[in-house]
Amino acid sequence: MKREVKIKSKSQIWLEVSIDLLHIVAWLGMYYFLKTLLPAGRAVTYAGILVRSKSEVLIANALFSKQIPFRYEACLQLGSHTVYPDFTIRHPVTKKIYYWEHLGMMGEEDYLDNALTKIRRYCRNNIYPDGNLILTYESLQTPLDSELVLHIIEHYFS
Repeated sequence: MKREVKIKSKSQIWLEVSIDLLHIVAWLGMYYFLKTLLPAGRAVTYAGILVRSKSEVLIANALFSKQIPFRYEACLQLGSHTVYPDFTIRHPVTKKIYYWEHLGMMGEEDYLDNALTKIRRYCRNNIYPDGNLILTYESLQTPLDSELVLHIIEHYFS
């Protein structure tokens, strides 16, 4: 059985790439509601975004360096609840939307309870771990590291 192979011209390829880039620029440039109240003493990422924790800096810098478009703490309506995922990410090729929640204080009981409630809320709205919900965790004894962040990005976005 022969398979037909279509060869595209340089102008066709350039047009497709240009259209993809325009979609990404438009998505990044769209106005969105975000959490604006940040506790004092937070860090700035390579992209100039103020984030809440050193682990969020690791994630944001890795996404930025891999040229993966993201929004930080963009408003998301889940039924009657409003949440602000740490990162809303648009896959640069498939355009699929992913949400990345970093759960950074899992050693604290109240934080753990709130995190579990949040994960259930995502699942009830068809956003599932290892589907379109990326979850990372840490405690004082087990911090997040950049190697794991890069491994996760490779898994989802390459």
